[in-house]
Amino acid sequence: MHIGDAIRWTRERLGLTLEAVAMEAGFGAGSLSRMVRGQQAVTVDRLTEVARAMQVRVSDLFLLIESPSNEAQHQLRDSETHRYDEEMQSLRRAYSGLDIQHRRIAL
Repeated sequence: MHIGDAIRWTRERLGLTLEAVAMEAGFGAGSLSRMVRGQQAVTVDRLTEVARAMQVRVSDLFLLIESPSNEAQHQLRDSETHRYDEEMQSLRRAYSGLDIQHRRIAL
């Protein structure tokens, strides 16, 4: 597994769209897609933003790529700090669809 696989696996597990994660991270979906597919370098700054957007730790992503088996996938620590129930996922999707003015109003 490489870092792009870890990002994809985590994003899908949390029920987040690529577009929502990219927007929350502050760059385009195409750029994130290229990083996930290994076609664009993943800088530490970008990886930090992606992890923040998914509300996981960068170390959680590295745990996935460093583990010799799938056991790390079961150890992803989102359950310790963040619960992603259906209502929260729905709110994130709705928020990600807002323009900047409406986001400010929502906040």
